[in-house]
Amino acid sequence: TWVADPAAGDIYALTVDWSARQLYVVNYGTLDMLPPLRRRSLDAVGPWSTLASAHAVTATRDIVLTTPWDGGLLRSTDGGTTFVPVPTSFPIDASQVVFASEATASSHRVYATYREPAGYRIVRSDDDGATWFALPGPALDTPLAPSLAVDAGNADRLYLVAGHGVVASSNGGASFQPLPRPTGAPAGPQLVGPQV
Repeated sequence: TWVADPAAGDIYALTVDWSARQLYVVNYGTLDMLPPLRRRSLDAVGPWSTLASAHAVTATRDIVLTTPWDGGLLRSTDGGTTFVPVPTSFPIDASQVVFASEATASSHRVYATYREPAGYRIVRSDDDGATWFALPGPALDTPLAPSLAVDAGNADRLYLVAGHGVVASSNGGASFQPLPRPTGAPAGPQLVGPQV
């Protein structure tokens, strides 16, 4: 059942922490106010708590990663009540972060991508985003940020959509192999929609 929540405002980004039953949204800001990161329970339309200003957010098990408008990565282990900067040499944006624990409850693995001049790189954390390291391999030469997904039963199995296809890793992102296209699948991106 969907219930309108006018207090949510205009939403720029959102994520759901299913294990903690929390909804996080980033609202649009104004000229004199940065966009707020807000949280409320999934179980009842109720008051929103304003946590910080941000432009991206992802969360699981009360661990929240967010990117403020001035850059960097912030991490909370208490559902967003407090945040600390994550020391990293990678310009990670929370909009490009995928928690493997969404797929595998016991995992503390997190994957992310970031842009560098040669293309996109993949980084990984094995401690819920507290520390990060770059995965080996060349940068992905693709004009758009790659989309990441983690296998629901195996945190080492990572899928990446980049360029004109999907690649998969079965070793936590150490290496990737192209997935074969089904017979009859298009060779490149196709526009799907109403015919004009």
